[in-house]
Amino acid sequence: MYIDYTSGNKTVLQTKMQLVVKGNRIMISTQYNNEPKANSKGSIKLKKGGTYFGNEKVIKKIKQDNGMIKIVTMFKGYDNSKKATIYKTYLFDDNIYSVTKEILLTGSKEKFIRNKYSYTRI
Repeated sequence: MYIDYTSGNKTVLQTKMQLVVKGNRIMISTQYNNEPKANSKGSIKLKKGGTYFGNEKVIKKIKQDNGMIKIVTMFKGYDNSKKATIYKTYLFDDNIYSVTKEILLTGSKEKFIRNKYSYTRI
């Protein structure tokens, strides 16, 4: 799900994802069912003793009572050509993986969800 920049509407895309963990690196491959040109591959590495997830500063890391791991990161960037602080919440266990991206525009007091990826192991 993402919020379309032009219309402001929520848009849902069907995707498949493969995730492999090797040491301190997570490799991700995403396929878009109706948009194969948008397919992507990448990796994220835990760095600096686990204080960075890729280039994102880890600001919270907890194991929840239900066994899920929650990692919240933040970094400075741009959203729709506007300066922003970007927050990502990673939530996962052996069967579920989700990433929610929230935006706090510079000068604003409220965050909003820009996109969310949710996957269940099949």
